[in-house]
Amino acid sequence: MAVQPAHSFKSQLKLLVDWQDLDEWTRLQLLQIENFCHHHGWTLRRISDQQSKVMTPIVSIWQVVIDNQGVQKVAWMISGDLPVDMVYGEKAKDARDAVRVFSRKFIRKAQMLKQASAVVPSDEKSKMQRLVKAAADLLVLYHEDSLWEES
Repeated sequence: MAVQPAHSFKSQLKLLVDWQDLDEWTRLQLLQIENFCHHHGWTLRRISDQQSKVMTPIVSIWQVVIDNQGVQKVAWMISGDLPVDMVYGEKAKDARDAVRVFSRKFIRKAQMLKQASAVVPSDEKSKMQRLVKAAADLLVLYHEDSLWEES
C-alpha cells in the first residue's frame, strides 16, 4: 500500500484541482468527497496537503475547509473502500486520530441501525455489516505505526 501526502489546492470560490497530477484512484476519492459535500449543501473550499493522508487503494483521510451557508469550518473527510463521511475538525487532532474517530462513528451508526428495528431488513443488515467492517479496518490502520511515521 502506497502512503503519500494528499495534494494542496488553492482556496478560491471554486476548488481548483490539477487533475492531471493525480492518479485515477485519488481523483475518484476527491470526486466522492466533492459529491458528498454537494449532497449536504456544502462547498469544499480547501484541502490541507500537510494534514491529509492518502493510502492507495484503501483509504484517504482529508482535512478540508467546507463552507456551509457562508460559515467556513475545518473538517475531516474519509473516502476509499468504505463509506464517505465527515466529522468536524475539533474531533481529531491529525489524520491518524481522524481514523479512530471515524471508526467509532461507524460503530455508532451500525448500533443505531440495529436498535432501530428488532428485525433488520437485508439491505440494512448489509449496511450494518459494511459499517462494522469499515470500523474494524480503520482500527487496524490506526494501530499500524509504520503508516504514520513521517518520511
